[in-house]
Amino acid sequence: MEFDIQINQIVPSMGYRTLYIEANQPGNVIAAKSDAEGILENAFWQIALNEDGTLQLVDKDSGVRYDRVLQIEESSDDGDEYDYSPAKEEWVMTSATAKPQCEITHEAWQSRAVIRYDMAVPLNLLERSVRQSTGRVGVEMVVTLSHNSRRIDVDINLDNQADDHRLRVLIPTSFNTDSVLADTQFGFANAPRERQCNEQLAARRLERSAGSGMEYAQLCSLTGRA
Repeated sequence: MEFDIQINQIVPSMGYRTLYIEANQPGNVIAAKSDAEGILENAFWQIALNEDGTLQLVDKDSGVRYDRVLQIEESSDDGDEYDYSPAKEEWVMTSATAKPQCEITHEAWQSRAVIRYDMAVPLNLLERSVRQSTGRVGVEMVVTLSHNSRRIDVDINLDNQADDHRLRVLIPTSFNTDSVLADTQFGFANAPRERQCNEQLAARRLERSAGSGMEYAQLCSLTGRA
């Protein structure tokens, strides 16, 4: 026999607390705080589900609203096992047209939303080049909001039935930055935004080109040089 137990305890930093489970003893059953349909909410966040399976977040402290959070973006990947490289015939798709199935459960110490949908995507690079999509990606997202936590937990499971592509989760924010920090297989990379990155990469290649006429012409076209 298995049981799921939720414990509402504050543990001090670098400390511990010992709890005992007593069999066959009556306990207090805490009722769920909210039955609001389509809403997860605590003292810090209000989370509503959009029709396409994305989230609308409201930060109660600041009043800032974040919309269309957790949209899936699908695009090509013609690189190898180490490097990402978009295909020449790109076709970017998103989950904006998804028809999700959503389940919301309110429990004593947390609320949880389960969002499921399928995305039709190109099966491979050849299909992408001719705008066909016989491949499929099954998406399951589990969003958990504990009643006393500022953190929103998200667990994403994918059933990938396509090749040569990249999936990204989009989280729109109001942050403005000149660089992007991304993880790799062996560490992380701090890179400028895409346009700046392309120009700087082209400039570095020009310095190393050693007189290759064709490469020089291609790179000048990229940087806009005459």
